[in-house]
Amino acid sequence: MVGAVIDVDALYTNPAGVAFMDKGWHFGLTGFNAHQQRDVVTTFPLFAANMEHPGETSRRFYGDALAPVAPCFQAAYVSDKWAVGLNYAFGSGGGKCEYNEGIGSIESAYSALLLNAMQPYGINGYSMDAYMKGGVYHYCVSLGGAYKLTETLSAGGGLRAVIVRNNYVGHVNNIALYQNGAKNDMMSAMTKAYDISLDNHQKGLGWTPYLGLDWKPNEHWNVAAKYEFKTRLRLENSSEITAPDAASAVLAQFDEKQNKSIADDVPAILTFGAMYSPIEKVRVSAGWHYYFDKQATKFNHNEKNIDKGSMEFTGGAEWDCLKWLTVSAGWQCTRYRLKDAYLSDMNYNCSSNLFGFGARFHVTDFCSIDLSYMKNFYHRRDVVSQVGPLPKTDHYVRDNYTFGLGVNFDF
Repeated sequence: MVGAVIDVDALYTNPAGVAFMDKGWHFGLTGFNAHQQRDVVTTFPLFAANMEHPGETSRRFYGDALAPVAPCFQAAYVSDKWAVGLNYAFGSGGGKCEYNEGIGSIESAYSALLLNAMQPYGINGYSMDAYMKGGVYHYCVSLGGAYKLTETLSAGGGLRAVIVRNNYVGHVNNIALYQNGAKNDMMSAMTKAYDISLDNHQKGLGWTPYLGLDWKPNEHWNVAAKYEFKTRLRLENSSEITAPDAASAVLAQFDEKQNKSIADDVPAILTFGAMYSPIEKVRVSAGWHYYFDKQATKFNHNEKNIDKGSMEFTGGAEWDCLKWLTVSAGWQCTRYRLKDAYLSDMNYNCSSNLFGFGARFHVTDFCSIDLSYMKNFYHRRDVVSQVGPLPKTDHYVRDNYTFGLGVNFDF
């Protein structure tokens, strides 16, 4: 997001800039279709004993994430001096991710547990059915206003409600034990006590106050700043879990018996942006965003495993190439500064570079249609940890692309 935009989208990115829009009503409705691959390549010595993947110490756990339709709606009314607006959008989250063969953290722990416990009985192989699916949804509704302090300076602010609805389901079952390649039915029958069944729902409500300034000294320049306060979120767990004691630590964040609620704050954000128009039909922009991640409380105080707050650098350009067509291109560089201990296959972020392209078709004087495409190129992150005395390496890999379609009305 570029923070100096003056458009109906500014209700989120630049709330003070709404005051400089044309007088009247402005509406925008956009839908995003996002596809993401969240794969983890886990290397662990005991994976070689999985009889469905014999001899393979490295496994790729495929995570398919999809947000089929993520809607966004904006409405604003602009007068001579003041403006008010309403915005609805997805915040962080906004989709689901499915691992059809489970996740490496669970299988590595289980392979060590089963083989160590059963080795005295000649067991040297295993197999299991594993599955994990999670959905994270932050529904955000913002109500704000802006006021022109002078002809070149405006101030804005508002309040955003963050409504969280998460769900997680998963299982580990049908565990079988093998002895020299042959299934041992008697020993396999004893593994029922190691089955996992997870059905979790989390809900919460938080409030985000935000403030902004916009300075438009002339027709060429626009400069904006925004600060969003930290959103305190405490997610209430509602869960049905069947699991052995050995899995209690892994499932603690979902288990209402261990944690009736968990911390999941949204960090405060400081943004600066500038837009320059060298000629009437061309606009270029740049921005910088800083997230106060270390001050946002997370489950088990995982914020202590953050080295520094994350940053984003943005740039973009727009060209009114025809009377009925505006084209645009943009870039965003995201840098996370997380310690290895922060990351897990249930929750990880990778630094990235995003490139986007868009077109606005001016259908009539009061109606326009937007098309967009974004592609994210992620950095791979490698993390080494221990499962008992054995080393485990996780390679976190992500891929993402998003299509957008929107319609705008100005009256």
